[in-house]
Amino acid sequence: ASTEHFTYDGLNRLKEARLNYAGLTKNTYYCYDALGNMTTKGSATACSSSQGHFSYGNAARSKGNAGVHALYKDTRTGKVFTYDNNGNMTNDGSRYLTYSGFDKVTHIRQAGNMAVNFRYGAGHNRYYRKDTYLAGQDAAAGKENSETYYYGAFEHIRKESAEVYQYTVGNIL
Repeated sequence: ASTEHFTYDGLNRLKEARLNYAGLTKNTYYCYDALGNMTTKGSATACSSSQGHFSYGNAARSKGNAGVHALYKDTRTGKVFTYDNNGNMTNDGSRYLTYSGFDKVTHIRQAGNMAVNFRYGAGHNRYYRKDTYLAGQDAAAGKENSETYYYGAFEHIRKESAEVYQYTVGNIL
């Protein structure tokens, strides 16, 4: 049997997550700066400013910098995050995102592998999604081009191998 145990700080932020499984224990600790931004997530117990893995923007709020609460860099992965002047993430280190004038994502491109396009109606509700695999399709691996049409709680998904109709009832798909 496995068990999970969570510890929170005085501001109800996750401080420690402990997983026990088959006699093994894995602890993950979370550290925050004075603004409440997570600076470290890992197995070390000590939280110090020299240990931080995540850095954030500054108050200057310029192109690429969405401010003090927007993640700027993950030093462990080397990923740098950039933002437009409205605070929308435009690059997360592996994906490029484009937005409409109403701050709705319209295009996502993932490092040469995949592109996703979205369209929205007059009420800014998404009505269309198109997934395109740029490096070629592989239906066996679930990688095939598709188009999804959204009609309220109803979805019509067209792939080259099949058509799927889904209806959401409450929170159940």
